[in-house]
Amino acid sequence: MNTMVLTRPTDRHRCLLRLPATPAAAAAARHRVRAALAAWRPPVDPDIAILLASDLVTDALWRQAGEAAYLALGGERP
Repeated sequence: MNTMVLTRPTDRHRCLLRLPATPAAAAAARHRVRAALAAWRPPVDPDIAILLASDLVTDALWRQAGEAAYLALGGERP
């Protein structure tokens, strides 16, 4: 049986990544997410989190016309 463990507010981490609209953005997102997961050690599958972040960034850059995309990592919005 899978269970979720809620974290205390003091255990939450946040990070906002600004990624330039370049072909290297998805790779940069994967690198930064991998580093955040290693530092924060949340109870998630890192491979899935990295894959999802890469897909989100790729999709955001494909659909937008701006110079950058933002990826929020971690806890709730401020």
